[in-house]
Amino acid sequence: MPEYSILHLDDNPMFLEQMDVLMNFDSSIRYRAVQNPEDAKAELEKEMPDLLIVDLMLKNDWDAGNGADFAEEMYSSYRPNLKIMILSARSDEDIRRRLKKSIVHYATKDFRPSSFKKKLLEILNGKEMTDE
Repeated sequence: MPEYSILHLDDNPMFLEQMDVLMNFDSSIRYRAVQNPEDAKAELEKEMPDLLIVDLMLKNDWDAGNGADFAEEMYSSYRPNLKIMILSARSDEDIRRRLKKSIVHYATKDFRPSSFKKKLLEILNGKEMTDE
């Protein structure tokens, strides 16, 4: 039975497929993926994950407002019970500073799988990290 639960919000189905394969590295993790904020909220109401991973740019949102707004909303609604991680193609220092209090980690999608797995396990085991 999985020890940890991860919910991932990203509107890119191909990236979510890749993440699903990557997340099968550890049988102690149950990975769920959704493609829009409404589905993410519904999943959060059903079961609180140990970690919520949020993409910044949802639905061609070039200023990254949708994902950042969603992360802040979920932080204010569910803290301190919900850890939030940003995983985005965009490395944006302004967004990173804006979300500093709301998230435990900010990573870009060009990660190395082994490093990403290590960081995930550290976050799930209680070590919060805010830098890449």
